[in-house]
Amino acid sequence: TLNDHPADGVRDADEVYGRFMAKLADSGYEECVPTVEEKVNDRERAHVEKGIKNFRFNAGSKEYMDAFFDATGAEMEEKGAAFRWLDWQQDYLYPNVNGMNNLSHLKWLNHLYYEYSKRNGNRGMSFSRWGGFGDHKHPSYFSGDTVSTWEALEFEVQMTVSAGNAGCFWWSHDIGGFMDPVPGGQSELYARWVQFGALSPALRLHMCGVEGFDRRPWTWGEPYCSIMRDAFHLRSTLMPYIYSEAKRCCEESLPLLRALYIEHPEDEEAYRHPGQYYFGNGLMVAPICHKMDDENGYIESEIYFPEGIWYDWFTGERYEAGLHTVKNTLKTFPLFIRAGYPVVTMPYSARMTTEKLISPIIKIGAGASGESFIYEDDGITDTELGKFLRTSIVYDDESRTLKHTPEVVNYDDGVTERSITVMLLGDESVTTMKNVAVDKELEIKLV
Repeated sequence: TLNDHPADGVRDADEVYGRFMAKLADSGYEECVPTVEEKVNDRERAHVEKGIKNFRFNAGSKEYMDAFFDATGAEMEEKGAAFRWLDWQQDYLYPNVNGMNNLSHLKWLNHLYYEYSKRNGNRGMSFSRWGGFGDHKHPSYFSGDTVSTWEALEFEVQMTVSAGNAGCFWWSHDIGGFMDPVPGGQSELYARWVQFGALSPALRLHMCGVEGFDRRPWTWGEPYCSIMRDAFHLRSTLMPYIYSEAKRCCEESLPLLRALYIEHPEDEEAYRHPGQYYFGNGLMVAPICHKMDDENGYIESEIYFPEGIWYDWFTGERYEAGLHTVKNTLKTFPLFIRAGYPVVTMPYSARMTTEKLISPIIKIGAGASGESFIYEDDGITDTELGKFLRTSIVYDDESRTLKHTPEVVNYDDGVTERSITVMLLGDESVTTMKNVAVDKELEIKLV
């Protein structure tokens, strides 16, 4: 993606100015040029006085926006950008869309950019600030220029979870914070922020351009570089699960980051832990948002476990329902798998979203039965075209069997067989089945 600040539109200094003007001329566009009397900057005023045609950005005109996308697309999409990161900075000049006094630029442009990205049979993708209620149809969003503090991290966690209540599921944050009052000096905070990002809709490092400030993890030294690498690798291995749970969100209108009270509305204790959330149906997370006790080398968190049985993702320790104190070092954080729910993972890959699922690893906590699914497609084509592979994964705890059943097969990525490994937490058994046909039903007896 490329960051796009469209407030000035296309001007005479831009390489695509000629293409833009030709497209406008062909459309018979009626001029929308700032006058000297309007609130314009010095450069605009000089152009007006010299008779240079630099049309005001006009999101209220289809002719203008068609020409704008055509011209700028030549510099962006045709050179490899899959979609645009919309940044907007003009509302102080023109608060509303031209000709639409009650429509803000942000909400309208989020719609236009999203629809533009869907051309040629692609699924929609946009990246912008939140435009208000109704804008949840145009994912995804970034939360703006945050300051690097523990309080900001804690707020981001709770805000991301509660935003799902309003239908806004897909948040991307400036991981580590955009502006750091102690540039390069808050290593522990940065590491914890990355851990949160790994179990959130998007993991995106970002910062302002300040001398001596660098968000590249390998510039932060050890152990912080390795800790951040582990978080990136964890997200990579979880990608089959994350992608499938994201599909569930689209089908059921449930957030990917789900407050405990959404799953347990009758449980009063579920409302008292805003920093905990379900990450999909099978995992529960409580990101650490406080500095560690340097003397003991660990941090304690009070975790509420809803009904059922839970297993620590890192240690395999089993927890029953209720309040428990959980200890973590800097390398780990509270992440738990719900017993009975098959969580489908994959071996680490640096390109996890395009890696073919040849060797899935299914992790299950013993003590309950449950089911999930694997959703696969090409990541580009409009999902309404129905080109995907969906496989049901059902675990029965009493018989210790796992059923692998293809439900919809309308997608071919060249993979005909898989090697499936099942890891059962609680009795630590591991079962591997090789050369499993992707399009055939299979029952695996765990041993």
